This record gives sequence, C-alpha cells and structure tokens, in this order.
Amino acid sequence: KLEDEFLNGDKDMRPTVVSYTSCISAWAKSPDHGKAERASAVLGRMKEMHALGKIADRPNEFSYTAVINACATTYGDQDEKQDAFRIAYSTFKEMSESDDLSPNHVTYSTFFRAISKLMPNGEKKESMVSAAFRLCLRDGQCDSNSLFHMKNAATPELVADLLGCSDPSEAASLTVDALPHEWTRNINHAPRRNNIK
Repeated sequence: KLEDEFLNGDKDMRPTVVSYTSCISAWAKSPDHGKAERASAVLGRMKEMHALGKIADRPNEFSYTAVINACATTYGDQDEKQDAFRIAYSTFKEMSESDDLSPNHVTYSTFFRAISKLMPNGEKKESMVSAAFRLCLRDGQCDSNSLFHMKNAATPELVADLLGCSDPSEAASLTVDALPHEWTRNINHAPRRNNIK
C-alpha cells in the first residue's frame, strides 16, 4: 500500500529502507508457508525501486539479514526447508560478495541458525558450517550468538576442529571471551543505556 500510494503521486509516502525491512521482518514472524520467498521478493522489489531511481535507499545489512531470518524461521516439509535454505544461501552470498555490504555478527548468527534448521545432517551441512565460520572469523564477527549457533549447527568434532580444541568437551565449554581478539575485533558493542528510575 505504501509503495502504491507513492507510485500514484503521494511523495509523502516514499518507502524507505526501514519500511521495506520492517515488511521483511513481518514475513519472518509469519507462520505462513512460502514466507522465505515473500521476504526475498520484498528485498528484490527494494533493489529494483532503488535501481530505477524511485527510492533513495538501497537495502542494508539489516534488510539482507531479515531475509535470512525469514528463512531460518521456516517450518514445513523438506522441500520447503530446501527452498528456504537456497534463499538464505543466495542472500548471504550476495551480501558477502557485495562491495557495499558485509555480513555482521547478527547476519552470521542468523545464517548459522538457517544452516542448523534447514539443512539435513551430513557432509554438505558440515562443509557449509565450516566455510561460514571461517568467513565469520576472517571478518572478525564472532560474538557469543554466532558461536552458540555455529555449535548447534555442527557436530562436536567439527566444533573442536574449527575452534582448535583438542577434544569436543573442551570446545563445548569454550566461550567467546576465550577466543582470539582477531576473531571478535569488528563486533560493534553499543553502549548500554542507563535505566531511568
């Protein structure tokens, strides 16, 4: 509706990155089947509107991460999960290869959730976890949520290998505080607000 009003001449109804991303996030919270496709379509529409010069905003890391989240929260049969993972992967890949964007710690955490929930156990899943975690470390974006969701997506043996631990029990108890600074260097820690009493 907002976009229709704008395209029909109401310049006060110009969609923004916030309105598009809010729509994507609403799809992520929906119980509807096909929500991953719908969330991806909203992202595609935003890219199209920007390319046509109709809106100033281009999708940002929150927009892309919201699509991956819609995928990670998909339920249904294996076909629906496979379709959702295909969308999550292509969204993550596009973001990773972009000159303007890069995945942040929330993106990585969300992508690990998608891998965990949508991919069947096996070599392909292990390979995907490994590749994504190595990118996460390269980008210095490993926070406690990324670490937690990577551990949930991988076998204990792979977790130990990725974390450089001698055995799975050591890896299972490892916290983000024990990780090398290089792995966490780009996490943006927002200052905490003081509670007003």
